[in-house]
Amino acid sequence: NFFALLPRQLAAPQLRFASPPVAMQDTVLTIKLPGIADPATSVAVYAEVVAPDGSTPVWGRKPVILKGGTGQFTFRTARNDMPGTWRVRVKELFSNHQSELTWASTAR
Repeated sequence: NFFALLPRQLAAPQLRFASPPVAMQDTVLTIKLPGIADPATSVAVYAEVVAPDGSTPVWGRKPVILKGGTGQFTFRTARNDMPGTWRVRVKELFSNHQSELTWASTAR
């Protein structure tokens, strides 16, 4: 369980890829929580990659600490990943707000 004493409700995370995911290269996802600007404030989120079949590969699941409301999640997809629509989902752990980004993989 996580508990927080905050002056207002947290918003859903804002997500942005530095560049679109490409097989066998690091993909960097920038995560920002609006309304958190104090560099001394840390907020926990859980990031996970979701395959087209709904599974969440072990290599694509990680808690991320956002310092000052901003952080990054880095992952790498494989050449033989299943083709289709992949998602990266980020859930803020205090409020349970979540956001997703999708991309199409033509691997295999």
